[in-house]
Amino acid sequence: MTNRSKGIVLSYFTVIIKNFSVLIYTQILISFFGKGDYGLYQLSNSIVSNLSLLNLGFSFAYIKFYTSFSVKKDQDGIKKLNGTYLIFFSGISLLTCVIGTIIMQNSSSFLSTSSFADEMKLKQLMFFMIINVVLTFISTTFESNILANERFVFQQIRQMLQSILLPVLTIPIIYFFHKNLVIVVIIQTAITILNLFVNVYFCIKKLNMGFSFRNIELSFMKDIGTFSFFIFLNQIFNQINDSAPIYTLGILENTQQVAMYSIVNQLKSLFLTFSQVLTTIFIPKVNQLVHQSNSDSELDNLMIKIGRYQVLILGFFLGGFIVLGKEFLRFWLGQGFDNVYYLLISVVIPLLIPLSQNIAIEIQQARNKHFFRSIVLTIFSLLNIVITIISVNTVGVMGVTVGYIFSLIVGYGLVMNWYYIRVMKLNIKLFWKKTIPCLLPITMSTIICKVMTNAFNSNNLLNFFIIGLIYCVIYLIFIVIFIPHVLQPIIKVVKGKSK
Repeated sequence: MTNRSKGIVLSYFTVIIKNFSVLIYTQILISFFGKGDYGLYQLSNSIVSNLSLLNLGFSFAYIKFYTSFSVKKDQDGIKKLNGTYLIFFSGISLLTCVIGTIIMQNSSSFLSTSSFADEMKLKQLMFFMIINVVLTFISTTFESNILANERFVFQQIRQMLQSILLPVLTIPIIYFFHKNLVIVVIIQTAITILNLFVNVYFCIKKLNMGFSFRNIELSFMKDIGTFSFFIFLNQIFNQINDSAPIYTLGILENTQQVAMYSIVNQLKSLFLTFSQVLTTIFIPKVNQLVHQSNSDSELDNLMIKIGRYQVLILGFFLGGFIVLGKEFLRFWLGQGFDNVYYLLISVVIPLLIPLSQNIAIEIQQARNKHFFRSIVLTIFSLLNIVITIISVNTVGVMGVTVGYIFSLIVGYGLVMNWYYIRVMKLNIKLFWKKTIPCLLPITMSTIICKVMTNAFNSNNLLNFFIIGLIYCVIYLIFIVIFIPHVLQPIIKVVKGKSK
């Protein structure tokens, strides 16, 4: 198996462990602290996560410039790039502390009704979450260097251990010692510090990462800044889409509704993490293709190949949730979360459009043609806010996803596919011609198994697992029937013959 193949296998294994840990972790937090405190925790997380926007898109630019220097075998350029990034993110870390302190002092404005205890708890949560963001910024240069060097095995093993450590440390401590929500984020901070030290050690000792702080040219900084600015706009769009519903519910409704929608966001993130696996692994490959040949046909083939697998993988989980989602939520969280089922399905179905085309984003960035997407999607993020506020005011929590769905279908779907065809010259017609057949296994297996859940009592845990197993088997059978050739690369990887 190649390093990339090992990275893909380890990445999916890491995602499964990470998401399984999150499911357990969420259940424990809700059972220990209740919906109200859990909503407070998620509200704090949503507020502080906006500080991650201060990276201004620089973290995404690293691989493009690293690959450019690497192709030319310019080691001095790479060292200068590393030095520039370390200086930039050190400055951003200081700015994060200042802005975070200001936000923390005005945290009560994010609560519709609150007690003094809630306000103090929110400030304490935000304090440690801000430290987490600062440490993450400092680690960004090293994290980017690991990815640019395609050290996927180390990267995925470290992330896997990080995912395991969080519940392993948190659960016994809150069970035996501290039934305090703040201890949760303190443990997260300790793990982030450990992660930083591991990244620094690996980059310096194993990758011989060098730094140069001399003669950093203004034009070089300008090139990075110009490239990163439009990615920054796109980050704002994504952050608003994730956070606007939570802010709206926090202000117009209550923390219990925030907790419920936070579950939707968490489960949605499962789909996002599965979709990002292949994209992340192939970012260096995309940049290499663009800088070496910039062949439209090679990029089209890569996009189609990855897009088909994206649809099959994401469709598998979407169909499984449609079939057994209600029962899963009851087993996992108990009663009172039925609305999560409908809200999540309404979001994830249109999400299949952009997630299947994730690699096109990397192609745009590698070709330095990502500005249009950033501007368009920023406009749709503003529309999302307006539509979300109107919808929540009109129909309550069930209207919280309307603006997001509109943005996905019109912004990501119609407008961006037009741009891919007209400007990027990507063969989107061929992409959808090859990708749409991948929806057949999803549709057929979901319909058959949904009928089964209506015929049998899937509230029984044994029946739940039996129907789930039948769904997996039927899904695989329909793949073999409709699109058998997509399994060939997987078989090669398993046999160790991938090249």
